[in-house]
Amino acid sequence: MSTVEIAVDGSVRELPGLEHRAGNLDGLLWVGNRGLALAEFGTKGSYYKPELDNAEPTLAIVDARRGRVIQSFEMPPSVGPRNRTLITGVDARIDGNGRVFALLAATGDPNGTRWFLLRQGNAIRQLAMDVGRVSPKRFAVTPDLKSVLVVHDLSATGVICEIWSQQPCPPPTPVSGTVADLRDLETGRIIWSIRGTATNFSRGIKPAISNDGNYALIAIPPNEGGGETIALISMRDGRVLQEIDNLPTFAESVSFSEDDEMIWISGLDLLFSYRMQ
Repeated sequence: MSTVEIAVDGSVRELPGLEHRAGNLDGLLWVGNRGLALAEFGTKGSYYKPELDNAEPTLAIVDARRGRVIQSFEMPPSVGPRNRTLITGVDARIDGNGRVFALLAATGDPNGTRWFLLRQGNAIRQLAMDVGRVSPKRFAVTPDLKSVLVVHDLSATGVICEIWSQQPCPPPTPVSGTVADLRDLETGRIIWSIRGTATNFSRGIKPAISNDGNYALIAIPPNEGGGETIALISMRDGRVLQEIDNLPTFAESVSFSEDDEMIWISGLDLLFSYRMQ
């Protein structure tokens, strides 16, 4: 992998290479808009041909514009007998001091997902948060860095028939449960939760929280009419304020503008914009 910077006019500029003794650059997540990023080095050697022996899988905070590693962390070891630790989800922000703050969901424990807090200048540490055997990939840290909004990908179960199949397809089996919840980062305590029933197959997307911390955008189980449904919710209590139904595409991402006056929903070849009132 190599790093590039793409300007709003579409021009692409190559950035200095990122190197670490742990191995190749295998992952990168931009944090903020000034060049800081969270990087993985020597973590995906099994995907190479021939395979690479990654003896020291490493996470690092980097200045990608300058090609500099600021701080590195050994990947937390697995507590299970077999598989090593893999990062399944990450959300990161810049704190009030201009430093990287990241929450990581990771494998490596047969009893469930492990959560780690990475704060620039400190050692990586594991949190007490417990979501059971669910492996969440979609979550967002609140702007005050005190809690996390977790989406649980509630979906119906049953047989999924391909469109070319000529066999009769049984209807999905509805499933009720938690759609999303807000949890205290330090204790894992659930502050509020949203429950619902998925009558059709659906999937979550990474939620977005407004910069003032008052609102969030999440995917919720769609109505029986089909199509995707995105909900604008209150971060105070999880109340659904508005639903955007029957989107004619799979939503891939949602976001707020910097001033929180606009929201965007994007997916495939479509981009929807809405003004907040």
